[in-house]
Amino acid sequence: MGNQNTFGTRLRGLRRESGLTLRELANKVDISFTYLSKIESGSLPPPSEKVIRRLGEALHYDQDELLALAGIIPPDIAEILKDRRTREKLRSEQAKKESARMKNISLPRFPVPVKAIYRLALPVFLVVAIAVSIWFASPTQALQIEYPNQPLTGTLGSSYTFSVKVTIQDAEHLPLQDISVLIYNENAPTSYRATLAGLPLNTSGAVARNPSEGTSSGTATVAAAADASWGYTASATGYVAWQGTGYSFSPATSGGYGYQGGTGSTSITYTIVWIPPSSWPAGTYKIDTVLTTSTQSPGGGTTFTKSSSTFTLSAVPVSPGGGGGGGGVAGVTFISDVVTPEGKFTRAVTARSFDNIVSLAIERDVIGRSSTGLALSWIGITEATSPPAAPEQASIVGLAYNFTPDGATFVPPILVTFSYSAAAVPTGFNEEDLTIAYYDTAEGSWTDIEGITLNTAANTISGNISHFTAFAVIAATAPEPAPAPTVTPTVTPPPTTPPATTPPATTPPATTPPAKTPPATTPPTTTPPVTKPPTATPPATTPPTAPVPPVEEEAAVNWWLWGGIIGVVIIVAAVVLIMIRRR
Repeated sequence: MGNQNTFGTRLRGLRRESGLTLRELANKVDISFTYLSKIESGSLPPPSEKVIRRLGEALHYDQDELLALAGIIPPDIAEILKDRRTREKLRSEQAKKESARMKNISLPRFPVPVKAIYRLALPVFLVVAIAVSIWFASPTQALQIEYPNQPLTGTLGSSYTFSVKVTIQDAEHLPLQDISVLIYNENAPTSYRATLAGLPLNTSGAVARNPSEGTSSGTATVAAAADASWGYTASATGYVAWQGTGYSFSPATSGGYGYQGGTGSTSITYTIVWIPPSSWPAGTYKIDTVLTTSTQSPGGGTTFTKSSSTFTLSAVPVSPGGGGGGGGVAGVTFISDVVTPEGKFTRAVTARSFDNIVSLAIERDVIGRSSTGLALSWIGITEATSPPAAPEQASIVGLAYNFTPDGATFVPPILVTFSYSAAAVPTGFNEEDLTIAYYDTAEGSWTDIEGITLNTAANTISGNISHFTAFAVIAATAPEPAPAPTVTPTVTPPPTTPPATTPPATTPPATTPPAKTPPATTPPTTTPPVTKPPTATPPATTPPTAPVPPVEEEAAVNWWLWGGIIGVVIIVAAVVLIMIRRR
């Protein structure tokens, strides 16, 4: 898993530095972009040497470094290291270099016991260096069992297509006697199990190979494609490394399949189409691939087993009225009668979701294939029960839908149309900015599709898609308007004008100076407005209080911290002085 994560992370970084998308890089190296996505995420191990070299060439990067990240020794180096004298010479040269380097190192002058320790450590270091060189000279990850482009979901009663690839990375030989594949329910592996035993050990066309348990475990077809260097060898010494352990096989007439005198890796890939029984329970399933060797000694009858990642099989919902696809299956459209073996549609087809919200328009002559390159036999549009979260400042309008089979491709692109409810559009959002997006599992984000057409009168939105994954209508949430600042009407000029009313107070003294003072009480009534300006003065008193808090913070000095620092400095200085005096 460490090699997978390191290789995938580095590959993703190189792709982004080159400015290539997943699909562009996949097209350059002639692999599926979903396969490339799972390699980058670490879900699948690094690909074969041939694919890695094509990746290095497309990314303008050192191919040997990519091979090293994948844990693969280049064939030319592996061939050189097969010679025992070459390995011994390399180790001898490495030891000489280490010895010469150590002689040039000037050891500090210490008493004799410390020098003895250095002299003892030198041979120990050389032994460790030689052991490490021998370790890296041995073959790593020679034998691999992979599940490229494995779909993570499927439907009971419908075909589930996956691939199994057996690869011998180095120039080795494996005496294979049998390859079997077991598919089982993770919670009840003995009750729900399909065993495909005795797979062909060489290239073979698609042949029916039903489970050993009978048709109660479904039906299956198996096709095999072997490399040119993969073949039968009558007598050869076998050796493979599996999960860090080496296995040797003595020469025998029984022979076996594997490396055949060339250089580089060799492999055989099985494409398996399994139709699980519709009566099986929905849930989590796994796949085991078991390789059994001949009875040669030592290592006779050794088996090598590799499990796949889990995948989910769901029950097909049945529509109450019988519409929605062949056999009354809601959200599933069976198309095997209108698709050629090459995947070409012989007439136009319209597929609809289980709720008739989503529709696909597939024109005649469109090429549709599964993630493994096989012709499609059905199309499903079902609700995504646990859809990925919408982007920040956005929301999903209505439901998200899974388009299956996952990873299916269409050339040229096909038209998808969503119906939506205006009530589901977020409040304050501009309906004209709606878009259709698909979830990119490699990038971990939603990506808008191209060619969007919006009909606000009919509440529909359409666009072109070229592959199957999760799709949804996305609306960017309109940002809430910032609250308007509340302006407090602190108008001081009105209070200043009342003092202008004081001149009328000069007229009363002209008539009755002492006795007519009661009418003079009206001017005091004008004085209460004069008391309001003092209410405006408290804000003026707040500025003096504002500088006070900073003064309090400055006064809060952590004397314990400063005292501790000063104490440590004094102790260190004292220790240094004592050491100087002792010298």
